[in-house]
This record gives sequence, C-alpha cells and structure tokens, in this order.
Amino acid sequence: MNNESNKRNRRILVIEDDASIHADFRKILAPDKGEGDDLKKADAELFGETVAAPQNDLNFELVSAFQGQDGLAAAREAAESGRPFAMAFVDMRMPPGWDGIETATRLWEADPSLQIVICTAYSDYSWDEMIAKLGASDRLVILKKPFDAIEVLQLASALTEKWRLLQHSRRHTKELKDTVQMRTRELLRSEERFRLIAENAAELIMIVDARGTRIYSSPAYERLLGFSQEESRAIPAFEHVHPEDKEFVIAATRRTIEHGGRQLLEFQMQHKDGSWRTMESHSMPFRNAAAKTESALVIARDITERKQSEAQRQILECGCGRQTELNQDEMTPP
Repeated sequence: MNNESNKRNRRILVIEDDASIHADFRKILAPDKGEGDDLKKADAELFGETVAAPQNDLNFELVSAFQGQDGLAAAREAAESGRPFAMAFVDMRMPPGWDGIETATRLWEADPSLQIVICTAYSDYSWDEMIAKLGASDRLVILKKPFDAIEVLQLASALTEKWRLLQHSRRHTKELKDTVQMRTRELLRSEERFRLIAENAAELIMIVDARGTRIYSSPAYERLLGFSQEESRAIPAFEHVHPEDKEFVIAATRRTIEHGGRQLLEFQMQHKDGSWRTMESHSMPFRNAAAKTESALVIARDITERKQSEAQRQILECGCGRQTELNQDEMTPP
C-alpha cells in the first residue's frame, strides 16, 4: 500500500436510535466476510425493500452511537485521539434526545471538518429551514428514506475521499504559508543586513531606475554632498551631476539596467555649498524578487582629494623636471 493510501480516513460515525439500522449500515459499509449470502441483502426498514448488497472492498470503519449526545462524545474523543471521523450518518429523529439538526450543529462545533449526511423519512424540516438552522454548507448532504445500498456506499466513498482531499489541501496551504513566512523572515534579515551596511558605509549607496528616480540613497549622501535625507529624496538622482558628465552618466546607468554588467565611472557632482566633488562610482544591476533587473545599484565614493593630490604631484614632478633641464642648460658651455 502506498503512502497516499495510508493517509485515507474511512472512519464513519453512525448516529441512529434503531439498532437494526446500525446493522444495515454495517452490512453495506463494513461487511463481515464470513456472513456469506447475508452480505447480499440490506434491511428493508432502511432501504425500503430487500436488495442485493453492493461489492465493497473499501474497508470502512464504523462506530455506532444511539443518541446525538453519545455521537458528540464519540466525535470529540476521536478528534482528541488524533483519529477523527471523516463523515457521519445522522438520523433526523432520535427521541428523546437531539434531532439531526441539533446533532449536526454540535458535531461541527467539535470537528468542523466532519462531512455529515442527515437521513430523514419525515418532513420535519424543509430544505430552507435546514439551511436557516445549519447555514449553507458543502459539508452537508440530505438523504431521503427509503434509499438503497448503492446510495449509502457512494456517499461513504465520495465523502471520505472529499475529507481526505480537504485535509491534503489544508496541509498544502499550511506548508505554503510556512514557506512564505520563512522566506519573509529571511528577506527581513537580508534587508536588515543591507540597511546596516548601507547606513554605516563610508561610500554613497544609491538605487536608481532608468528614469533617474532615486529609490534609495544612504545617509552618506549628506556627509559627502551636504544634502539631508529629506532633501536627497526630493532631488532627481542625476540633478547635481556636472552638465558635462550628465549625459554619459545617464547612458551608463541605462546600459546597466537594460543590458546588465558593471560600469566604472568617474564624474563630478555639485556639493550643497556649490563646490564640485569628483566621484568614482561602480554600478551594477539590481534585481527584484522575480530576478528581473529594474534598477541599478550605484556605490560611489568621493575621490576629490585623491585627484587633487595626483594633480599636485604631477605639477611637482613637472616642475622638478623643468628645473633639472634649466640647471643642465646652465652647466653647458657656450
């Protein structure tokens, strides 16, 4: 037997005040293989007339209760023990105790998954009255007496399978929910790590789309360029790029987003005090949860002082070289 078969629940609760009808249900749903020809007959009181019992290899497990209160106790015990009933056949009239409507209501309070068939030969309630008392439910079937063995067997087979599928669906839904919660926690941890890195990094970190909309900028923006977080959010990403550099910076950002790859750029940006700062940036594709590139991650640092130092060194080197040439000219005889 495969694992799926092991998960099938064929436990059925029969709540009926007539012992002979319990015997009839057992003949149809849980026949004793030693009964011989008696297996081919159903009790006329339940089925209206003697009929041949249908072939049944489904191995239903029946538990009997003679009053609604007893049935409720059995359902509670089964649920608490981890062996719930998949369905119940409930008679409408069971004096002096609860009727079928009251019994079904109490059973669902104890086990909301239970599939219920109310068996009635009387006009105690109309369909509308039953719905008014029980509510519209796909867990309820009304079965009018007299009915035959095939009806009972088909209902038992269909409703126990329905119960199994509902449990499978609920388990699957729970697994999906657990997976979503786990991935959400992982995402939150990832975002928290990114936030800590971005907020404490010396470099300026930005996420910008192809239109130049700034999706994120790190606190380093204020330290490097003088603009507060509020001011930077109101400024388009390329607003303070030097006019001579703006076009190629925009084009490079779009290439990163549209074609992927990394870009290394050097350009100038204007500080809030009006001065120009030389920036060196690395840009790379920034992908969403669907792995689609929709923006660029830009990491930039201020290299103004380094550029100034390089320029001064070049001047000094050129100056020293020029001085050496002059000295050599002075030493050369005419």
